[in-house]
Amino acid sequence: MSESATKQSYIAGADLSAKQYYAVRITAADTVNVGTLGGKCVGVLVNAPESGRAAEVVTAGKTKMLAGSTITAGDTVESDALGKAHTKTGDGYALGVAITAAAAGALFDVQLMSGQETSGLARMTSGGALASSAKLAVKVGVADDEVVLGSLGADCVGILVTGAAATGEVVVQTSGVATATSGAAVTLGAELIADAAGKVIDNPGTAGYYVLGIALNDTAGANADVHVLLTQRGANPTTQTKVQVTLVAGAGGTTAKSFCKAGAVAGTVDTCGAGQASIGVCGTTDAGGGSVAVQLAGIASVTTGAIVVAGAALMSDAAGLAVTYVASADNHLVGYALSADGAGGGDINVAIVPMGWEQDLPSQLTTELIAEAAGVTAKLFVDANAVAGECVAISASGQRAVGVSLDTAAGGVAATVQYAGVVTVTSGAPVTAGDTVQANAVGRAITASGTKGHYALGVALSTAGGAAVDLTVLLLPAWVQDGTSARVIKTNAFIGMDTNWTIDELGHAALAASQTNEYLLIAIPGLRVGDVITGYRIVGALNSGGNAVTIDGKLVSLAKAAGATPTRVEESVMVQVSKTAAYALDDGAAALAVTVDADKTYHLWVQSTTAAATTAAIAGAEIDVTEQA
Repeated sequence: MSESATKQSYIAGADLSAKQYYAVRITAADTVNVGTLGGKCVGVLVNAPESGRAAEVVTAGKTKMLAGSTITAGDTVESDALGKAHTKTGDGYALGVAITAAAAGALFDVQLMSGQETSGLARMTSGGALASSAKLAVKVGVADDEVVLGSLGADCVGILVTGAAATGEVVVQTSGVATATSGAAVTLGAELIADAAGKVIDNPGTAGYYVLGIALNDTAGANADVHVLLTQRGANPTTQTKVQVTLVAGAGGTTAKSFCKAGAVAGTVDTCGAGQASIGVCGTTDAGGGSVAVQLAGIASVTTGAIVVAGAALMSDAAGLAVTYVASADNHLVGYALSADGAGGGDINVAIVPMGWEQDLPSQLTTELIAEAAGVTAKLFVDANAVAGECVAISASGQRAVGVSLDTAAGGVAATVQYAGVVTVTSGAPVTAGDTVQANAVGRAITASGTKGHYALGVALSTAGGAAVDLTVLLLPAWVQDGTSARVIKTNAFIGMDTNWTIDELGHAALAASQTNEYLLIAIPGLRVGDVITGYRIVGALNSGGNAVTIDGKLVSLAKAAGATPTRVEESVMVQVSKTAAYALDDGAAALAVTVDADKTYHLWVQSTTAAATTAAIAGAEIDVTEQA
């Protein structure tokens, strides 16, 4: 590897001990795994780490790489499906340029550089002035390879990247993820069509309108950037009869965009009450006795009765509006939220769960357990007790749980415990929707700490602004979190010293009086690549009859180098200890963040000066280490 290369340290997301000189990509925060075909790779792995260890990656400059097929010098290369290099031939992320040639399975030199992701860009001709039309949808014109501005529901071929003042060359993105301009508020995950001005809007479902792609972000209104996954799904079907029926509104009337139930009279529908089973969503408002359209399945627009997060299981409130499902024997699941409403009273997209497909969550996902002697409280995580058939309140942060108690029950009384699905839990601190959660010391839900050995219990589907408020959680089987753990390495491995130091029968290094700048080296055993040294202390005894005795210390690393000696780096220097009286030595440095590198060794360098009638005795050292999971 050239000295001009840039190298970054990541965490191996899998066993990469056999993947040296493979392309790697980011798979999680600071975590890499082998590359994929044309994938967005950050560089080339130059060590061979096991899972969870430090992965050293060259991200720019010159390095070695393994060829997956024949490579010719000067080729632009990308990752193949296994993370090896092959000559770039189509869409995907360019990794660099081959400097030398290689046969399949051989190493070659590659100059890494910022890649460029090609995503279906086509050069076409403008059928009119499109100078101000970048980020707008375009459709086929009347001449060969010609495009013009899109229109409402038109069969558009892509999104314009560059425009032209008159007829001339333009660039159109026809696949991949494009940036478009919204013509109205756009919903994350919604199918998109072109409006009359070539801007993108949510698909209204109108027969014959052409679906251009899927929205990858929300917008608050018109003229905002929308990231569109171009799918060219085609036109909406010409009829919706498969999911809609026409029925008669009951005496109480119906409201558009609300859940409805079968009426008491055959062929009629009434608005759903709180938690009631639904047959679908009303498409029209009627005072009673008139015909109403009812959508029985698929995706419908429904008005919310309260704040709803995307992905939440839903039930009906007393007015037939969508609210977050609350586990209860009387409540029925009616759908799942495909978009969010942060205030309540707005419209969201809902995947309808028809009555015929309904799963009664409480009856299938709860069990009855007897509360342990101290009792349990509703809406808190509980664990299985040592006595069979009993549940017990959580008593430690990160403790395992079998579910959430739906009841408050005294000792010896039966409590209903939900062990899967969507449930309401009391928060113990602010939690953001999407956070992984764990139990705190009293069984409330808090954001998972990532502490090694703590159990994660589910994912928050709503947001809690503080403690002691209701939080909607999707329960998942408890799993032990990865993370870090702290340990202390104690060592008296003296590996080098000046001649005036002696090792006595007690095992410590002793320095007599009247010695100047005498050094001592202490090895640090048990370090592993990826561990983080957070502090160290030199321990021993200083004796003085009134004159000064001093101790200096440094954390030192040695790295391999092409030369006569390794490269020495002083990672940390402690504040000098100077004493004129007897002193129990326990001094060093704290608040460090020295990550153990694969190509380095580490030791403590200690130096002492003793005046007349003074001595120093070093028993060893203590090193604080954060161990990676």
